[in-house]
Amino acid sequence: EASAVKNVEEKIFTVSRLQNNQYEITGTTSFRGYEICDISGRTVQMSSEPAISYRLNLSEMTKGIYVLKVTGEQGMHQVQKLICN
Repeated sequence: EASAVKNVEEKIFTVSRLQNNQYEITGTTSFRGYEICDISGRTVQMSSEPAISYRLNLSEMTKGIYVLKVTGEQGMHQVQKLICN
């Protein structure tokens, strides 16, 4: 009997955009850390401090598109685009 393999993506965090290029990251479990990279792949901000939520201030960053990668408690990664304007 053949069995089907299901690819289930579990969302480990949500991002809320606040005022003045500030973002809040929240999740249902704690995070191991996050990393923000610019479009060329250069790390511009990171934290390896465990937390249940993070507040990011991107107001000092150059306008553009950034990539946020959050590492969950179990080592899973989730990536999301951030726009700084």
